[in-house]
Amino acid sequence: MKKVFAHAVTVGLALSGSVATYAAEDEAVIEEVIVSATRRDVAVMDLPLSIQAVSAEQLQLPTFREMNQVMNLVPGATVFSNKAPNKEGVQMRGSGVSQSGASDGQAPVGYYVDDIPYVDISTPVPPPIGTFDLERVEIIRGPQGTSYGQDSSGGSVIMRTAPVDLEKLGYKVRAGVTDVSNVEGMGHTVGGVVNLPIVEGTFGVRLAYQRDEDPGYGRIDGQPEIENPLESTRDSLRIKAFLKASERLSFEASHTEWNTEYGFLPGTQILDSRGGDMVLYPVSTGMLLELFPDGNVSNEFEISWTTFKAELELDFANLTYSAGFVDTPRKETNSEFSFDIGFGPLFSGVVFNQPAESFTQEVRLVSNVEGDFQWLAGMFFLDAESNSRGWTSTPAFFFHEEISDPIDAEAWAVYAEAEYAINEQWSVLGGLRFHDEERTYTSEYAVSFGGDPTFGPFSFPSPTTVEQRDFDSLSYRLGLTWAPNDQGLVYLTQSSANRAPIVMPQSDRIALENAGVAPPGDADAAELINTEIGTKWSFADGRVQLELVYAYGDWKDIPIWAQLAIPPQPVSVAIGGTDAIVETWEAIFRLALTDYLSVGYAGAFTETEVEGVPNGGLVTGFPPSIREGGELYNYSPTTHNVDISYFRELANGWSLFASVNYVTRDKPNGVSVFNFFAPDYVPAESDYKNLGVNAGLSKGPWDFTFSVNNASGEDGRFLPGSQGAVGGIWGLIQPPRSMSFQVSYDGF
Repeated sequence: MKKVFAHAVTVGLALSGSVATYAAEDEAVIEEVIVSATRRDVAVMDLPLSIQAVSAEQLQLPTFREMNQVMNLVPGATVFSNKAPNKEGVQMRGSGVSQSGASDGQAPVGYYVDDIPYVDISTPVPPPIGTFDLERVEIIRGPQGTSYGQDSSGGSVIMRTAPVDLEKLGYKVRAGVTDVSNVEGMGHTVGGVVNLPIVEGTFGVRLAYQRDEDPGYGRIDGQPEIENPLESTRDSLRIKAFLKASERLSFEASHTEWNTEYGFLPGTQILDSRGGDMVLYPVSTGMLLELFPDGNVSNEFEISWTTFKAELELDFANLTYSAGFVDTPRKETNSEFSFDIGFGPLFSGVVFNQPAESFTQEVRLVSNVEGDFQWLAGMFFLDAESNSRGWTSTPAFFFHEEISDPIDAEAWAVYAEAEYAINEQWSVLGGLRFHDEERTYTSEYAVSFGGDPTFGPFSFPSPTTVEQRDFDSLSYRLGLTWAPNDQGLVYLTQSSANRAPIVMPQSDRIALENAGVAPPGDADAAELINTEIGTKWSFADGRVQLELVYAYGDWKDIPIWAQLAIPPQPVSVAIGGTDAIVETWEAIFRLALTDYLSVGYAGAFTETEVEGVPNGGLVTGFPPSIREGGELYNYSPTTHNVDISYFRELANGWSLFASVNYVTRDKPNGVSVFNFFAPDYVPAESDYKNLGVNAGLSKGPWDFTFSVNNASGEDGRFLPGSQGAVGGIWGLIQPPRSMSFQVSYDGF
């Protein structure tokens, strides 16, 4: 495969040269893209970093309305979408190598809104931000924790909202409708932005609101009266204020709210999806029927995000203080799941809420004096808590459970980075980050039998247990860059990243201590050492851009669920001791064929090998599908994305634009959580494929866009089933083909 990849790159280089010669007859050029991911404004092609930028123009297209659609553009990304919103996520470069729930640390991919980290310790998933009124999205692949307060093993996604304009009054409105194949009703989108320069040049406010109504897809088996069980409605509101107190001092504050109402949660209660139709099984447990007598389940998510940022320009550096507060009072999981342990299908009802709060602060200095030596330094603080609480019902066993799992976390980190230009061609970089964290896990559990009320109080409470863990780590980043001329550069970096420790319930810890047993591996953290070599080149006067990257990830002590032989009975815990190598080859290519037509490609090949697993008589329940010399799971081995963009001026002030984007991702493997002893992985049944098409006309402030998402009508199950199901036919599929028409007016 490596030879095939190298051959493809060689052909691509030869092709780019010949096509660029053809394109030279036109005044075509690829527009320079400036990003701020390194805390300074730098062109993407001048950064010794694996980074992509998605522009506001592309984010306005209906086929990129959600962030999981934007991630289709990222080479090597595996997107876990169409799942319950507290389980969605993205993996880059095999960053999701640990089993779900085996480590309760932060997400492997860091998420930032306007350079402020978005942290939710109860469900470490992306913020529910859409793409409306975003100025740009910057996606960094691979760890770079010495530049940021958060550590992230897979990379970072930075979402930049549109800034307040202090000079002119402006507004923007947008409305659209969506028709989904074989779904009753239409989807609707309406949104607007108002910019108010209250004191011209000094103080202004920007307000943005959008309402999205998604008709969903699928049906309930035997209940045709419940139409569109997966429909959802989201209201997004953002208020941003900016004060320019002086030429050197500015303040910015924002408040964002996302209120989402779901019917049945995506990815739950799937009965059958083999024929391309999402069929859900009806509610049957008394617990859910007591709340929803007609079987029409609903779920609500309320999330708010409040930020403050102050920037002061000193004579030698820019000083920034930022704070962010995530408040999620309501994240409901009202659903059922099915399983089979040899007695036929069983159903369990779940009524759960996962409220959480997190408060982050960051202080940093970034040098602003031009010269060969550049640096940054900062401190990061996190104070977070969650109070997940809910009930489960298992009628087959005639009992109910009440579960409460509060989490308290405090963390701080210091980081610094320095870059020195030895001469015009060579530069070096070094960075360090120290992280210290304390977490307290409390477990409250009660069981009911007989005549207890459905939602308690229950007759058989267990003693409350408290588990406290301290965790500290030191990460580093080293880099060497060679820029032989203005057209290209080659860079070599090595960086490390650490995940939070394996969390063990107090009862299990006491059992192991009494038995005198230390679990295999290092319980403090899973560590990644990432070595990366990359090159970026511009050809033919900026008409061709090429980026090639090779990343070698050395993982130590990946958390894996296993069973330890401890008398009087075995203990099931997450343990370390699993080591693996993750190799990734990435290629990004863009060509301006003419001044109105361009093509692009972004692809990656990922290869993994397990280098070590826990052994010995102590570990009796380690998944045999994870074996030395074998592969890991939860990643797509090969991803491809091809896009074509067209823009041309017409007569009478009109413009025509069109784009096509086609992405494919190999089907990933998974581990069944209900069959740890399966000798092989559970693979997805189909590759992920998605074709998005956009075409439209614009004149002055008006844009008219027609879009088709999943234009090829793909309906294969693109993620492995991680749960057992009725008949064993559980599986996620994409939403059916949808057609959208959108009208926008830009009064800016």
